[in-house]
Amino acid sequence: YVPDLNARKLGLMKGDYELIEGPPSQPWVEEMRALPHTVVDVFGPGERVVFFFTATMEPFTDPRVRKAVLYALNREELAASLGPDITEITYSFVPSSLPGGLSKEEIAAWDPDLLYETNIDKAKALLAEAGYPNGFKTMTICSERGQYLLPTQNFAEQLRRIGIDVEIQIVDHATHHHLIREKLDVSPIILYVCWRPNADVLLTQWFYSKSAVVVGESPIQNYTRLGLVDVTGDGVVDSIDPLIEAARAEVDPCEQAFYWKLANLKLLDWAVCWPACIQLFTWARNERLHYGYDLVADLTLSPRITEQTWLEQ
Repeated sequence: YVPDLNARKLGLMKGDYELIEGPPSQPWVEEMRALPHTVVDVFGPGERVVFFFTATMEPFTDPRVRKAVLYALNREELAASLGPDITEITYSFVPSSLPGGLSKEEIAAWDPDLLYETNIDKAKALLAEAGYPNGFKTMTICSERGQYLLPTQNFAEQLRRIGIDVEIQIVDHATHHHLIREKLDVSPIILYVCWRPNADVLLTQWFYSKSAVVVGESPIQNYTRLGLVDVTGDGVVDSIDPLIEAARAEVDPCEQAFYWKLANLKLLDWAVCWPACIQLFTWARNERLHYGYDLVADLTLSPRITEQTWLEQ
């Protein structure tokens, strides 16, 4: 294992390595593409970039505030800042590439308002209605890693348009994971970048009541504490537990996916997170290395070396 990115690059250039892993970085992709005898592979499934709102921390207890944030944000702008070659925009918590995920067209057909198309005037009106006509100050704890810091910086910059000032408290990656898992109400906004293999794992880890951080029966990453608290302001606890459990018990894959789609629609309606995009994986190889197949996506999250892979002499 070679942890240093520059050492990996030099090793590839000298012929010591045939294949190296790169960062989710547009400049790195362009730099490597400019090297002679080098092929850059950009492929999926990638890692989902999702901002979660802690619905037990003011002012994010108010759904109008959360919806104002969503209306202020622009996915295309975020994708442009991260790099068009390495970014795919998403519209639902479970991405449309997985069964149970929703495409932009599916959401629009169900309810166009759930797309939260960028509308600064509407965002400001919702903030004023919630009692924040001049915006407010808030904060987020963020890992120092670029795949976390760059999206967070763009997120914060976009929210300044409606008067929301987001202080970014940067910590090392291990501390970031410790804080968001081991402490309650540590950050009103939490970014998590990762991939999970299916809708059940995604919905269970982040929105099942038993997965609520610290206080859940089996704490994982339910930062909103959905299933334990009222996130809509009507005095009733809101939950997608019945949909998650119904999908688990369903033997018909189409019906199962339908339950997952309904769960995604509820998450959009309640504005508990902003599913922004997917950052694709980037690897570089010597042109003489041939996989023996077309690399589109791989759940090993890396190029797979098989019996079809060969090295040109």
